[in-house]
Amino acid sequence: MGLAILLLAPAMAWAGDVTRAPPEDDAALPRQVFGGPQSVSGQLLHDREVQGVRRFSLLPGPSRSYLAWKDRLARRTGLSLGADYNVFFQQAAPTLSGTPGNAAAGIFRVYGNWSLVARDTDREGSFVFKVENRSRLGTKLSPNNLGLAQGSLFPSATTFSDWGWGISNLEWQQHVRLGEVRGGFALGQVDVTDWLTVLEPANPWVGFTSIVPLVYPTNPVPDQGLGAMAFVFLRDQSTPYVMLGTSDADGEPTRPFGDSPIDTRAWYSYAEVGWTPSYAERYQKNVRLTWWNVDAREAAGSPAGSGVSATATWKIGCDRWSPFLHAGHSFGGAALARTSVSVGSTYALGQGDLAGLALAWARPTDDELRNQVSMEVFYNFQVSEHLHVTPDIQLVLHPSRRPAEEVLCLLGLRIQLDL
Repeated sequence: MGLAILLLAPAMAWAGDVTRAPPEDDAALPRQVFGGPQSVSGQLLHDREVQGVRRFSLLPGPSRSYLAWKDRLARRTGLSLGADYNVFFQQAAPTLSGTPGNAAAGIFRVYGNWSLVARDTDREGSFVFKVENRSRLGTKLSPNNLGLAQGSLFPSATTFSDWGWGISNLEWQQHVRLGEVRGGFALGQVDVTDWLTVLEPANPWVGFTSIVPLVYPTNPVPDQGLGAMAFVFLRDQSTPYVMLGTSDADGEPTRPFGDSPIDTRAWYSYAEVGWTPSYAERYQKNVRLTWWNVDAREAAGSPAGSGVSATATWKIGCDRWSPFLHAGHSFGGAALARTSVSVGSTYALGQGDLAGLALAWARPTDDELRNQVSMEVFYNFQVSEHLHVTPDIQLVLHPSRRPAEEVLCLLGLRIQLDL
């Protein structure tokens, strides 16, 4: 806990010394954001929104010239580009004997959205891509595996794994508008978490890192792979919506589109129905029901399964608070948990800063394991338009795979450098 206070102290000390120079114009802002905040278009929007934060700026002249060049490229060609490097350090306490107690990994990402059809309209079509390298940094485990190795039921940092180079997005995204009806579809190498189970507070690049508020333990969402989805919103305001999709259950970013015949693959399919006060607020304010089904995966030794969940998130308090509530149940043995309930919220402090707290209870699919309670708290400190630092604390009460311990603590520090 002392480490957390030490890490948070600079954020508290500098928070009052902020000046913000707004971008020259909004011409390069993405007009049609297809997925949630962690998707390519959502990340590009966030990159643009934090431009002008001036707590500290390294090489401000070249930095502004570079950002201006990216804006001109987007305006002239429709190609919006982004890149970043992320590092996450995590330490467990107490450490399980014979098991590494720390982990570190880095993620380098290059991503873009190239608008090629009906740019800046509600019928826009775009080619979307993201290339990543995820690698351990001098430790035996990646943060993705540290929590599991220390006895938790869940991974403690889902995105910080160790699969090397891969392509997580390589798809066509198409918006459709027919009168009041809005819709769209995506096809290619897709990341299902770009639009399914999305919570704006649970963005792994600026918010929570554990699986509990990100993907939910009762839903075995596959890694990036060949897939397709479609959605329909019946109107712009006070609108119900439907989303359907399927994706390769054995998807791997290191093998884009897979290497086996389509008719022999296992598939993960899903359907979601929900309601939102407006299409523009669909990821900030919504209530929804989600159903999923996954085929048995012989190569991975995973059985077939299905599940249902109910989720609600709603921005309140001048859009600073973003509370959420989720409950899910799975059937079969494909998911980590049979039942889970999670609740939490983030709080936007302005200038890109974000704090969050999440609590979760889960009953494992394996009846021999005990129920687990998890908590995560973080503070994302936006140092400048190119840098943010995020201390993170996770507490696991009654870790399911470590019956001799009642409390497991995981201290983390995430650093992102936007390029």
